[in-house]
Parts: sequence; structure tokens; C-alpha cells
Amino acid sequence: MTPKRVDQNQREIVEALRAVGAAVQILSDVGHGCPDLLVGYGRSHTNYLLEVKMPGAPLTADEIRWHQNWPGQIAVVHSPEEALMIIRFKQPFGGARKRRGAEALSDEEMGLD
Repeated sequence: MTPKRVDQNQREIVEALRAVGAAVQILSDVGHGCPDLLVGYGRSHTNYLLEVKMPGAPLTADEIRWHQNWPGQIAVVHSPEEALMIIRFKQPFGGARKRRGAEALSDEEMGLD
């Protein structure tokens, strides 16, 4: 099996998350579209799944399929700033909504239409 390519910005994103006290489990080697990072953060001990992409890089077919089939939260991040914004995001009605970068996905993108 060929190892999954790790995006160049993953190290700086992981370092930024750990610098603010987040626990980070790297999942990059799982492959098959699974997100790159599992992040635990905050007093509520919330978990976040983050897909790390270089700016302008598209999701792979496996990533798109995985994201569409995952019923929980997932976010695509391109920078440490985006990752930090995601883990500090407070959903006004409780629970996390699927997010890509700084913008919430539409129902169509989440496969809900």
C-alpha cells in the first residue's frame, strides 16, 4: 500500500492547535478519504475532524465520498488560522454543523437535498 501524501501545511496546523492546548491525533495514514486530524478541545471536550488541504487543492474522490457519508462534524482547513477558528466556533443551536473552511456547507454539499 502506498503511504498517503501529507499536505505540507499539516505540521504548522498541528503545531498551532497544540499550542492552544488542543489534543491532536493524526489520522493521515488511515487513507480511504478519512480526515487528517482528530482534535479535542475546550471545556466541553468537543471533538473535531479536520481535513487538511493546501489552498486551492481539491478534495479527492475518496475524501468527497467519506465526507458525504459521515453523519457528524467535519471541516476542511487550509491554514492554522482556519483550524483555530473551527475549534473555537460555537454553534448557536448546539452541536456542530459540517463546515468547510470558514463557511458552512450548503444542504446540497452535505447531501441533504
